[in-house]
Amino acid sequence: MDTLALQKILVPIDFSDTSLNALQTAVAMAKRHQAKLVLVHVVSVNTAFVMPEGSVILDSGLDQVLKTANQQLAQWVETLITTHGIDAQGLVETGSVTDSIVHMAKSHQVDLIVLGSHGASGLREFFMGSTAYSVIRSASCPVLTIPPHQQWLDFKKILFPVRPIADALEKYDFARRIIRKNNAKLIVMGVLERLGNHTFEALNDEAAKLIKIIEEDGVIVETQFHFSDTLAETILEKANELEVDLLVVTASLDYQIKELFIGPFAQQIVNHAKVPVLSIRPHPSQQEGTQTKHEPNIFPNPYLTIPF
Repeated sequence: MDTLALQKILVPIDFSDTSLNALQTAVAMAKRHQAKLVLVHVVSVNTAFVMPEGSVILDSGLDQVLKTANQQLAQWVETLITTHGIDAQGLVETGSVTDSIVHMAKSHQVDLIVLGSHGASGLREFFMGSTAYSVIRSASCPVLTIPPHQQWLDFKKILFPVRPIADALEKYDFARRIIRKNNAKLIVMGVLERLGNHTFEALNDEAAKLIKIIEEDGVIVETQFHFSDTLAETILEKANELEVDLLVVTASLDYQIKELFIGPFAQQIVNHAKVPVLSIRPHPSQQEGTQTKHEPNIFPNPYLTIPF
């Protein structure tokens, strides 16, 4: 077994152009990794009746939606198997979209979720599309969000921001699978907030440990260091300038508030990136701002054709 290969990739499907675009990325990745694709379509249950004994009765309208969804998903899976030679399966679930995606990812032990993302604007500028945001916040595995404006079939130049917190090595441990399978060039960008509490020495130490491992892996690496008043904006600006194909970030959770939210750094990156973003949750003991080692873990167009 190839230890650097992804074994299972989950792709949420709502039969939209955005989810189809994300599927195209997942198909290309599955071919490189010889991975299995798990396609999940979730039907929100808004017209169901819960009986006193606890059973659920679905009305005839929802029954038809589920039947149509199963037929559509079966067609997609058949195309993946016959046209692309990919091991694939389709699952139709009912309930909360986020909860279903997260549950299926865990129960099927997938390595990665590939999810189409929508841009945010106006009053929602700090919050990505609700499903993408919730999945990144709750999933136990990394999440790759794909912008809808173009296809992303490979990743030849990858930007890997490093901050002076102990997460770079853990983040690279997963990202190296994608880096090696794409023969990608890696740009390690050390970023330091001018008025922050961390020192350049701490950043340099973190970057040096990472670069040593990268070089041992035989990966082409370029290094940069930047001081900034706004780290996320600087990283997004450099990603555009360098014309990278992928951004890798740590999706740390903020444990300082009652509800668990992705920290503002990762939020802004995923919200405004023009390229795919790989969000990797660090181990709870490594989360920035963690106070204890035991923190809590946290529709459709039936007529769309499949232009493979």
